[in-house]
Formats: sequence, structure tokens, C-alpha cells
Amino acid sequence: MSDIFTEITEATGVDNSVLGKVYAGRRLVPILGEITPEMADGAARALMALDVVKIAPITLLIGSDGGCLKSSNDIGGIIQTLRSPVDGLVIGRAGSSAFDLLLKCRVRMALPNAMLFTHFCRHNIEAIIEGDISKKDLAELKRRLLHDRHDFEELYMKRLGMTRKQVYEICRLGEKFSMTYDARGALKHRMIDKIVKNFKLFGDCETD
Repeated sequence: MSDIFTEITEATGVDNSVLGKVYAGRRLVPILGEITPEMADGAARALMALDVVKIAPITLLIGSDGGCLKSSNDIGGIIQTLRSPVDGLVIGRAGSSAFDLLLKCRVRMALPNAMLFTHFCRHNIEAIIEGDISKKDLAELKRRLLHDRHDFEELYMKRLGMTRKQVYEICRLGEKFSMTYDARGALKHRMIDKIVKNFKLFGDCETD
């Protein structure tokens, strides 16, 4: 996938990319495929560039099964700093950290064929331990993981209108049974705010 920032900035006149011009003109930032540090960097710069041009809604086009949790959090952090509100539209799948990112958007939307998936907060921990790791180090690691889990649960409770126990159950279903939700199911469980019909890159759309 090409760099998002390049696509959007070149659409101002340096490049004749049709897709880039559509993204820039309609204030769309694609989150497609695996969420990586490189994607997060491009998406963050694209969001900031659009915010500089004008204070107006920006839409993330989400089609991702997730990826790096830190990278997703980095995009979510940028969203919180912008003057422009950022909405999310699931155009394919939104799973794992991509679903977390959707929850950080102002309005959560999905196409009728969208699928959504969530599970317990995951951490990619890679460590080379030479000798014995101290109890202090283990205690600090546990503290950080519990802090992240608390933030994860608080976000879900707030955006899904669920109790902590209900959040645990919906994540357990995803973890153990790979439970996915179609757009109607996601709307019922308050994972999204509305279903968008007939979305076109070059036109308007209808909603439920």
C-alpha cells in the first residue's frame, strides 16, 4: 500500500493521483490492511494535514483485521489532538485493534456487508532475558499490563454502554469462538451508531 500522506498531499497539485484527490476532497483517510507503525505514521500525518487545511469532519475508511496495538493507539491519540472531528466507517472488516480505533471515532458507521470482531486486549511482548529477571521487573510489567487493560475496558464500557462484566463476555466470545458481528448485529450491540447504505467515493450515501 502506498504512503497515505503522499497520496493526500500530492493530490493538492504535485501529483495527478485520482484516488488521492478523492481522499483529499472528501476528507477520507484509509485504514486498510494490517495496522503497522508505517501505516500509523502515514495516517497521523494525513489527519494533521487535513486538519490544517480546514476544520471539518474527517472520516477513517476502516478495512482491517487489526495489527500493532501501539500503532492503533498512536492513531487514536492523534485523533484526540485534532480540531476536526473524526468519524469511522467500516467498509470491510474491523477487528481487534482496528475495532478499538473505531471506538475512538466520534460517529461509528459501517456498510451493510461489514463484519466486526473484538477480543481481549493483547500485547506483543518480546524480551531477551539474560540471567534472572527480578521480581521488581515482573511487578512493573504486571502493573503496566493491568493499566492498559483498565483503559481498554473503560473505553469499551463507555462506547458500548456495557458493564465491565458484559465487556468481558463479548471479548470472551471473540477470543474463544472467533465471534464476529455483521452490521445489523453490531448495531444491536451498540458497536456502531449507524449503518451506511450506498456509499460511493464519488457521491453521497443513505443511513439507517
